[in-house]
Amino acid sequence: MSRDGLRTAIVILLDDLAPEVAAARYELGRYGPNEVELHVTLLFPFVPRAQVGDDVVGTLRTFFSARSRPSFVLGRVATFAEGVVYAAPEPSAPLVELIEALATRFPETPPYEGAHDDVVPHATLAYPHGDEAAVRGRIEPLLPAACAPKHASLIEEHESFRWRELEPLPFAEAA
Repeated sequence: MSRDGLRTAIVILLDDLAPEVAAARYELGRYGPNEVELHVTLLFPFVPRAQVGDDVVGTLRTFFSARSRPSFVLGRVATFAEGVVYAAPEPSAPLVELIEALATRFPETPPYEGAHDDVVPHATLAYPHGDEAAVRGRIEPLLPAACAPKHASLIEEHESFRWRELEPLPFAEAA
C-alpha cells in the first residue's frame, strides 16, 4: 500500500463489457465480492489517494477526453512467465499507446513501478496458484469477447484488496 494506506489505479473495467468472461472469472474462485472487477490496467500504482485532488482528476479528464475510445477483443488466454493467467486484448497496440501516453503525462507513476521493460495489456484471470488448465478450459470457449469501453476509470483501494470506482474518465466519443 502507499504511505497513506490507500492505493489508486487507472483501469478499463470490463465486467459490463465482457460479462460472460467476468462471471467465469468469479466462478473460478479467485475473486470475490467487492474486489477489483475484471479489468485492463493502464497505470498501477497511480498517485496515493491523498494526492488525488481536483487538479489530478481534471488532468485525467482532459487526457481521456482527447482520445478515441479503444476497441479490442479479449482474444486469447495467455500466461506470463511467473504464472499469472490472463485474457489478452487484441489488438494490443492501441492500449500500449494509451498506457505509454498516460505514463508520459504522469512520469512519477510508471506502469507497475517500472518493473517491466515492455507494457503488455492484460486482463488477469488467475494468479500463479490457480489451475491454468481449469482457467483455460472455462475461459477459452467464451472468447473472443468484444470490448468498446466508453471510459477508463480512476479506482481506489478503500480497504485491503477492496476497490471501487472513484471517477469515470470518458473517452472522446463518450463525452
